[in-house]
Amino acid sequence: MNHVSAVLYVLTLALYAAAAAAYFGFLYFRHWERGARWLGRAALIAHTLTLGFRVVESGRPPFVYLFEATLFFTWLLMVNFTLLESLIGLKVAGVFVTPITFVILFSAAAMPREASVIDPTLAGSWVAVHLSLSILGYAAFTMAFILSVMYLLQEQQLRAKAFSVLFRRLPALDVLDTWSHRLVAIGFALLTLGIISGSIWAGYAWGSHWSWDPKETWSVITWAVYGTYLLLRARFGWHGRKAAYLAMVGYVAVLVNFFVVNLFLNSLHRRL
Repeated sequence: MNHVSAVLYVLTLALYAAAAAAYFGFLYFRHWERGARWLGRAALIAHTLTLGFRVVESGRPPFVYLFEATLFFTWLLMVNFTLLESLIGLKVAGVFVTPITFVILFSAAAMPREASVIDPTLAGSWVAVHLSLSILGYAAFTMAFILSVMYLLQEQQLRAKAFSVLFRRLPALDVLDTWSHRLVAIGFALLTLGIISGSIWAGYAWGSHWSWDPKETWSVITWAVYGTYLLLRARFGWHGRKAAYLAMVGYVAVLVNFFVVNLFLNSLHRRL
């Protein structure tokens, strides 16, 4: 990472920290909303520039190695949040999204930035399609997870009739439930296409379309959990609290697949 990229990375972290603080302030002071929104936009612009410089530096798409994949993943998460904030006025989600983005990006500083040798199996259009679809799906699942947490918090306060400052800013339960479902459906479609394209790539790169290594195994587990979520909603009418809990279980599988497998498990897909 050169000097310009390093400065942009630190600036991005600082802006996300400021945006997170402003969104928390928005819980208590409505007039903080505009400042929080613009700090979030500024952080996203700096994030975009950081990602762009990473592409220029490496000469490859920003998702081959874990550090740059984390930059891309958190960037997509913020893009999703910005779109939802504009579409349905989901301002309060910034209380969750900006701190999560900051923590993940801050943790990424400890990840190796470069590979001594570029693995030739990571070149080609199929791997680019596979990785981009998978990370897009993970970003959608992350937003669905955040909405599920918001749903459970609001429902718990309604049942207990004990209302915090957060309650005044939360959208209606049906809005949270509907958009969480939509995001899971989008993420599931993207992950399905990511698994298919990954299988095609593996056939070219390793001579076998499937080997059941940890990454492939956890991809199938993640796919199965979210597939079950969609089936239960469509066939048995699951919604609300039960659906929110299942979306959160699915997100545990996402975290294991994206971080634990890549950092700690011996996998053909482990490229740091």
